[in-house]
Amino acid sequence: GASFSKKRAEYLYYLPNGLQTKEILISLNTQNEITNMSQANGRLLTEVGSSKAEWDKKYPGLEIIKLSKLPMESVVKALKAGRGDFFVADIEVVDYYKKNNNISNFNDIGIKVHHKAINSEFLPMYLGFSRKSTKLKEQTNPNYNSTNEVTVKNFQTVISKECAAYKFFSALEELSNNGQTQKNYDKYFK
Repeated sequence: GASFSKKRAEYLYYLPNGLQTKEILISLNTQNEITNMSQANGRLLTEVGSSKAEWDKKYPGLEIIKLSKLPMESVVKALKAGRGDFFVADIEVVDYYKKNNNISNFNDIGIKVHHKAINSEFLPMYLGFSRKSTKLKEQTNPNYNSTNEVTVKNFQTVISKECAAYKFFSALEELSNNGQTQKNYDKYFK
């Protein structure tokens, strides 16, 4: 999965992969429920290079603590050791950690997941396909509006239906439409 950014769109073409995602906030279970990031006061653990490293400008109650790579195991340990108060993760990373560690309830290990602090709704997840790949062919998007912001839906090009990348996207779409994508997610992440 890849989240859209204008910078990455220079080298990635975004296609829906059939999954839904959202970012969630993680803390110790002693924190009050946070339903909006503006309620978060404390130290936000971020990975070096993370887009969250600038969130202290957006949310003045946060102090940014930059650490190297932060898999969920390290996040849980860092929160419990008092190295930070919060961490932002994609829900699929948290679901996978929960399943892999046979955790039935995060509260049992002293962790709280704030499901509505960042995104209250799920959003489509995209895959990033290299725009330099010989398997991708693009053509001018007749619906592109240059006066609007560039987004996945308002992009300068569209994918050609004759290329392998389009066939791959079509197969992913079929898996999503027949429910197999969700079944796979539930099997491996829930």
